Amino acid sequence: MAYNPLLRPALLPSENQKAAMDAAATPSATNPFATVALALPAVNLTATGPRTSAFLVGGGAPVNQMTLVYLDSSSQWQNTDADAIGTSIGLIGIALETKTPGNAILVALPGSFVRYDTWNWTPGQLLYIDTATTGAIVSAYTTGTDDVIRPIGWAVTADVIYFEPSTVYITHV
Repeated sequence: MAYNPLLRPALLPSENQKAAMDAAATPSATNPFATVALALPAVNLTATGPRTSAFLVGGGAPVNQMTLVYLDSSSQWQNTDADAIGTSIGLIGIALETKTPGNAILVALPGSFVRYDTWNWTPGQLLYIDTATTGAIVSAYTTGTDDVIRPIGWAVTADVIYFEPSTVYITHV
């Protein structure tokens, strides 16, 4: 009889092999690119995924919870505004708490799922930085002259977004 790989018995991993596979899926210094499953946030005003509280709110205005912020040239978080190129490009995040200038703030970084029960998105919608309200997220891109159009993520449910800002932006003419 000829060899048929489809007819061979299934090989199940041993307990040691399972442990090794689990370890391989966990990011570490030797395996930083491991796959990690992220769950959607179960609680309002929270995020799952990359976050940091390593930087302060800058000397401008206070930062409100669930608003977009950008890391300025002094490594401080400031509110975004699509009316100004300098506040809409570079590293942006979503503030997970309200803080005044000079205080450290917890910020969701790109690659996070963020939940805010006040949002009412249509799943699959592409989201952008707003021009009308500082730090706001909108579902329609701006059409004003010299406004920055930069997608920041997608709605995955009515109150959860996948935050993954584009590294590319355009300026509306």
